[in-house]
Amino acid sequence: MGPLLLSRMLALNDVQQGVLQIVFKIADDNGLLLLDLKDLRAMLQYVGDNASQFTTDYGNVSAASIGAIQRGILQIDQQGGSQFFGEPMLNTPLHHRCMQVGDREHGSPKNWLPPCWSICRMPRWIAPMLAALTLP
Repeated sequence: MGPLLLSRMLALNDVQQGVLQIVFKIADDNGLLLLDLKDLRAMLQYVGDNASQFTTDYGNVSAASIGAIQRGILQIDQQGGSQFFGEPMLNTPLHHRCMQVGDREHGSPKNWLPPCWSICRMPRWIAPMLAALTLP
């Protein structure tokens, strides 16, 4: 999952989204893998602690933006969203149930997505996650 989808899940503003993109870019440039939320939190901490050395190459990174992203990740983690991050990718009971139904119905996501009214009542991380599953 990249910074754009994660930014939407966290409901970040433009500045915070930019900081998250910087964090992913720094990790990529240094060959660091962000496999799960713990890795992302550690990378955010590292970038926040060393923000001054990244400013000239990547742009400003404020402590307030790092804090907002960290709080959003904490909220996702507390709502059970951490099961959607990490290796193996999407190895969750919901995913297995969806894929079994999808395979039986020729793998079409429209056959296993829950109705819209039930998605609206789910924590804010589930709707973008389900939307990402339906992308070609």
